[in-house]
Amino acid sequence: MSEVIFHQAVEEWIKHCRNPRVQLSSSVEPVTNCAPYRKIVSMGYEALPLIRQVYDRDSSDSFLLSILKGYGLVSVVREIVGDDFSIPEEIQGRISAMEDYTKRWLDENMSRYVFTQ
Repeated sequence: MSEVIFHQAVEEWIKHCRNPRVQLSSSVEPVTNCAPYRKIVSMGYEALPLIRQVYDRDSSDSFLLSILKGYGLVSVVREIVGDDFSIPEEIQGRISAMEDYTKRWLDENMSRYVFTQ
């Protein structure tokens, strides 16, 4: 059930990011200031493995998905786990490096937050 809610929220978030005001902004605020973002954050730790799955989705044909993966999901992970996660200063603003760092961090640390069977 929560997986369905998560994926619906991601699709709603992608629709939100279609707005030119969001796409053309140099700030992450328009990307994260929306109901779908808050819905995913409110899922807490159970969203972490689902976020990791989104990082495995091919975004080469979806600019909007790449926006979410580059900035949005990084912010979601930070809000969910707090100070345990932060992007190192030397890679901030470098989208692919931030994605790689977040994927690696989730792979190495997710088990501290999520009980998997």
